[in-house]
Amino acid sequence: MKSKIFGALFALITCLCFLAASPPACAQVGLVPRTTALTNIPGVIAASFSSNVNSGVFPIYKGRGFSAFAKTAGTNAALIPGVTNTITFDVSFDGTNWSTAAPLTLVSVFNGTTNVIGWTNFPPTLVDNVRYGRVRTIYNGHTNSLFVSNIWVSITP
Repeated sequence: MKSKIFGALFALITCLCFLAASPPACAQVGLVPRTTALTNIPGVIAASFSSNVNSGVFPIYKGRGFSAFAKTAGTNAALIPGVTNTITFDVSFDGTNWSTAAPLTLVSVFNGTTNVIGWTNFPPTLVDNVRYGRVRTIYNGHTNSLFVSNIWVSITP
């Protein structure tokens, strides 16, 4: 009887030792980019006008950077080659104090009333020590008004 109890106890202790020594089960999960549509974006920008926007704020993660996309179209079919619209981004380290010199821009060229989706990447080396971003201004360089349907940013946490 003692040997049965001793054998069962020995087997239990052995199993517990193996379980304690084994590494925890885990799976490697890749980083999934998040796409965020910015809010507080005006629908139409007047001809040759710069609109102050101060859009919704998005996070910028250390070592990641972000990419920006804008869907725009002219409101008149008149096409002047090479005329652009410029979207300027502000950055902040705390969400309260925003940059006043705007080094981050997304420039798109008009194509009449056809939708144009412009995009650019802002690499981590450019935005590595800031934590937040937002759209500051949208400049319309055309003699006709500009329709802005969406501005998105893609970020990877």
